[in-house]
Amino acid sequence: MTAAIVKQAPPLLFGARLRHARLAKGMRQQALADLAGCSKSMLSKIEADRVVPSLPTLQRIAKALEITLANLLADPPEGEIVSRPGSRPVLNVDPLRRGEGIQYERLVPFGQAVLLEANIHIIAPQGGREDPIQHQGEELGLVLEGQLELIVGGRTYLARAQDSFFFSSVLGHSYRNPGPGITRVVWVNTPPVH
Repeated sequence: MTAAIVKQAPPLLFGARLRHARLAKGMRQQALADLAGCSKSMLSKIEADRVVPSLPTLQRIAKALEITLANLLADPPEGEIVSRPGSRPVLNVDPLRRGEGIQYERLVPFGQAVLLEANIHIIAPQGGREDPIQHQGEELGLVLEGQLELIVGGRTYLARAQDSFFFSSVLGHSYRNPGPGITRVVWVNTPPVH
């Protein structure tokens, strides 16, 4: 539980990344402190970037959060601040995800240090993700074009252009494009689901 007072700039986003990981797990500071073998006060100082934890404490925190040290310590991705259409990577959905007719246009560079994932989902007519998934976190979306049939927690919702949605990712969710044209949705997850 040895820690040193920070005399130089702390790692960028370290405290915020730790707090984000804790909140994504739905844990209170006291619960994480108990699991990591440190005081709530110490954890609060670590999250505020006022104290740098010892390596053993950091390892216990990562283990308690079920994440890797790399996720906590990675530098934020470098690159352009502004990305232009046509320059962003567009990924086809992996067959393991069982989505048909979906592409992801990345709005946030891929990296371990990012606190959110944001893509434009480009969904072909009748395409979608058929098997519901659940994970920690929250999701937000804005339908840019077309329509989206969103199934969250067993209920079906229809969102059209300019409609937005927000839900807890712990609810089983899936989606599809019921329309005759392409659907484009800005979709944000936090934490990232990579």
